Amino acid sequence: MKKTIQLMGCLLFLFCFTKTVYASDTEWIAKTNINVEKEWTVTFNEPIDVSTVSNDTFYIIDTNGNRYESLVVALDEYRVLVTPINQGYNPNTTYSLIVNNVKNFKGKSLEGKVKMNFTTESFFTNELSNAEYLLLAKEVQLKIDKIKIYYPIGRLSDYEFKRSYDKMLKKMKLLKESIALYELDNSYEGKLNLKNAKEQLGKVKSELDDFLIARRAQLQLRSLENILIEYTAKYDNDNNHAIIDKKITEIQRQFPVGNYSDYEYEKVIKEKSAEISTTNYNITILALDTSAQADKKRKELQAQLAELELDLDEIRTKRSSQLRIRSLESLRD
Repeated sequence: MKKTIQLMGCLLFLFCFTKTVYASDTEWIAKTNINVEKEWTVTFNEPIDVSTVSNDTFYIIDTNGNRYESLVVALDEYRVLVTPINQGYNPNTTYSLIVNNVKNFKGKSLEGKVKMNFTTESFFTNELSNAEYLLLAKEVQLKIDKIKIYYPIGRLSDYEFKRSYDKMLKKMKLLKESIALYELDNSYEGKLNLKNAKEQLGKVKSELDDFLIARRAQLQLRSLENILIEYTAKYDNDNNHAIIDKKITEIQRQFPVGNYSDYEYEKVIKEKSAEISTTNYNITILALDTSAQADKKRKELQAQLAELELDLDEIRTKRSSQLRIRSLESLRD
């Protein structure tokens, strides 16, 4: 039995922000037999505001409404990548990909949710022999070796990646704004500044491309390593324990690990999200006041908001690491 690893899928969404308004939820045709490691690429036919791309506007839920931990990345103004960041989806399970409240460059948002259900493939309908599991493990190891040979491998934790990615996007946004201003300046200095800004933007885009290639290779490698552990567990329990212990140690070294109960995690996420919503609201109210005192207070709240968002990212990263370790420990026991 051969398990085909397909790490890229494409879901095409054609959103016409200037012409179409969805007054209620829209559901797309369901997909079946989806690979447990699949990434979804959501493609728009008009540029979107990448600042509205987050785990709150693009997310995956199970049939009980629980969110599945995913990495959401804007590849550019037209494409958003949604990737599972744990061991992949559970086999023979139905999930829903949700897109909600995404805005275009004019600030117009999609009303209502767009949902697509998908059901993952089933594994091991017939139990295999130890020799067959060993063969599968070797095939997965070959895939791992090829990734290490052909691609740069990212080494950042999920938390570090998000921070670096956000910095790159902000830098690109500032450069684009500068380019728009320099294009209005016909002086020699303005033309020189325009040339330099375009060169800097090209370099940042190139760095971002390399950064995302390394990150995707890192996620692919992580998924394959987890599959290797599962296959190894089928034919060699003693060796499996050693591999799992090593993997847990690596996670503890590379990632901050949470120690939440499921209830505590949901509670702290709700509390932190409520703080962010309140701070956002206060910033919006202060923006209506043009006084110097209000402007000062608004800037203070914007700094607090940035810290709150970083705190929320760190909590989610710790939770992700905790769940990965919990999954590995269940294989060992």
